[in-house]
Amino acid sequence: FLSERTPNLAWLENGEVRTSRVSHVAPADLPAVDYRQLRNPSGYDTAVMATSRGCPFRCSYCLERALRPYAQHSIDWVQRQVAHIESVMPQPRLWLLDPIVGPGRNRILDISRMMAKSRFRYAIESRVEALPPDLLPALAQSGLELIFLGFESASPATLVRMNKVRSEKQAHRYLDAALQVFAACFEAGVVAVPAIMLGFPGDKEADLRATVSFLAAVRKLCRQAMEKPGNTTGFVPSPQPTYIYRGSQLASCLEQEYPDVVLGPETYMGERTVLSPSPGVDRDTVIGYEALVQAVGEFPPRAVEIFNAYMGMPSQVYLQTHAGAV
Repeated sequence: FLSERTPNLAWLENGEVRTSRVSHVAPADLPAVDYRQLRNPSGYDTAVMATSRGCPFRCSYCLERALRPYAQHSIDWVQRQVAHIESVMPQPRLWLLDPIVGPGRNRILDISRMMAKSRFRYAIESRVEALPPDLLPALAQSGLELIFLGFESASPATLVRMNKVRSEKQAHRYLDAALQVFAACFEAGVVAVPAIMLGFPGDKEADLRATVSFLAAVRKLCRQAMEKPGNTTGFVPSPQPTYIYRGSQLASCLEQEYPDVVLGPETYMGERTVLSPSPGVDRDTVIGYEALVQAVGEFPPRAVEIFNAYMGMPSQVYLQTHAGAV
C-alpha cells in the first residue's frame, strides 16, 4: 500500500518522510465514503461527514489553505453520501465537519433543503460573515441544532493581526455581523458555540477584555431568546490558547513581526502554544481570561446535551460496543 505507485500518499519510513506523486481529484469524481467499513457503525454517538474540503479564507494561523485547495462536493454527491449514512448508521445526529459549511446563500439553502429530507438533526461549522442570519429559521426547521462558529476574537486589532479582516473598519462590520448571527441563532433555538482564540501574538490585556465584554453582550441576547417558551437555545463559548502551526502564515512571520512572543515546547509535531503573546501578558493571564469567557455562557440542560452530542465526544457508547478491542 505504501508505494510510489499509489498517488497522494505521505508516510514515515526509516525516520524519513516519503511521498508519492500528487494526482488531483475533483470532489465530484470521488466515491462516497463507505461507512460499512466501520467495525461497528452503531458504536458511535454521532455520524460525521463533510460536504467540502479546505477553506476559501486566509486566516494567518490556519493550515487549511496550506494543506489543500478549497473545493465543494456537489449537492448530488452530498445527497448520495447522506442517504448512504442513513442506511448504515442508526444515529439520529449528523455532524457536517466542513471547515466552513457554505459559504454562499444558495449553497446553504441547498444543504438545508437536503437535510430537511433526511432523518438527521445536525450541526455545522461556519464563520459569522459567511452565514446570512435570515437563513437561520430555515436551517433550524431542517434540523440544525448547533453551529460552531470560528469567531476567535472581538478585538478589532486582533482580528486584523489574524487576517480575518483587513482593517479595523472591516472588523467593526465583522462584529456587527456576529451580533446579528448570534441573535438569529438564539431566536431560532440553535445552540451557538463560538471558538475563542486567546493570547494571539501581539495581544494585550485590553484585547482580551474586549472579547469578554463582547461575549457578555451576546449572553444578553441569548437570555432574551430563552425567555420564550420552548426555546432550546444555548450559548457555549469554547476558549482555547493560541497554537502556532508549522507551515502556517503566522509561523513564517512570527520571529520578524512578533519578536516578544514566548512559545511553549512542541507538544505535537509542528504545534506550539503561545505562552506569552506580548510583554506583561503571560500564560496565567490568558488562563484567567479563558475562565472569564466560559463564565459568560448560558448552559441550559438541553443545550448541554446537544453540545456533548457533537463537541463533547462522549465515549460510553463506543467503549460499550467495542469492549473486546479495549
